[in-house]
Amino acid sequence: MDIFVKTSITIMLKHYFFAMALIVSSFWEVHAQINIGSFESPNIRDGAGMIRKGDVRRMEHNKTIFFYGEKDEARLEDLKKALKGAWDLNSLEFDHIRNFKKYERERNTAFITLEVSPVVKVNTNIGKEREVDCKVYLLLWVPKSRDRVPYARIELYPEHEFVKKLIKVPGDEDKKDLIYKEGKFYNDSPGLLSLYFRHVSKGLSIDDNITAPSLYDDWAREDSAGLGLLRNEILYVPDYVLIEEDLRDDTTQVRAAIDLFEDYPHRYEILKREQLSNLILEDVSHLNYVFVYVQSGEEKHFSIFNTKGEILFHEFEGNSFNLQENDIREMARSVGD
Repeated sequence: MDIFVKTSITIMLKHYFFAMALIVSSFWEVHAQINIGSFESPNIRDGAGMIRKGDVRRMEHNKTIFFYGEKDEARLEDLKKALKGAWDLNSLEFDHIRNFKKYERERNTAFITLEVSPVVKVNTNIGKEREVDCKVYLLLWVPKSRDRVPYARIELYPEHEFVKKLIKVPGDEDKKDLIYKEGKFYNDSPGLLSLYFRHVSKGLSIDDNITAPSLYDDWAREDSAGLGLLRNEILYVPDYVLIEEDLRDDTTQVRAAIDLFEDYPHRYEILKREQLSNLILEDVSHLNYVFVYVQSGEEKHFSIFNTKGEILFHEFEGNSFNLQENDIREMARSVGD
């Protein structure tokens, strides 16, 4: 065989296997909106990873530091009040991300930081990657030697225009700097964050070992008894779920709630993010129910929380964009008539 042909075939095979490796790795890196476990990137095969009982008990005697940035300064007092009220695991403190280095050698300390994971697509003809999106998440972790041991991961939903800006920034550290300075997210109000923190705090306070897929079995988790109560209650929905991204021209539009929730037979109410946040934090005398939708890269999650931080329903879909009528229909079936 001609040496030129051999070389061409070799290059083509390298590009093919490179592309397949990236596709397979992206398939395995699948996770729920909130994962409690020892893997920063949970996957189908191994779930979220196991945390030993002894490590959980040590965590209860540690302190946790939540790092904020310029984007949080205007709402910092509200954020502190909301998160401290939801966090029962240990002492929760706050500091600016610019001060992070002074804690690097601190013992008996856990950190909550913003992290970023670029999403790439592969041109299988040339084996070249192209960044098309970014996953942004809060990570609870403990330093170990020069590594870090994750305990929980919370997916955030970056606003459309901010994602477009973020993917143009070349390095992960520069991306993180931008996130802390200018990050805009649909689901990071003090109220919604308090639900997530309450859930993680409770999840890490259990007596038994914490095992792998903490929020999904067969891609779904349901609390039938808790969902049944929702038939006679109002489901509160943040208004951002009505935003639909048009992937063809990279724009957004707002849908009518009556169309999206046409097949949901029970009461629901669309609230602005600030209104919903206030409802979660202020109406503590009544158990309220909150719908949460998160688009994380090419994965979407939709869940029902109650204001105790319990997840009554969660559904995951990979390679999927925008909340659809059939998603609401599926949720309605779980709630029941």
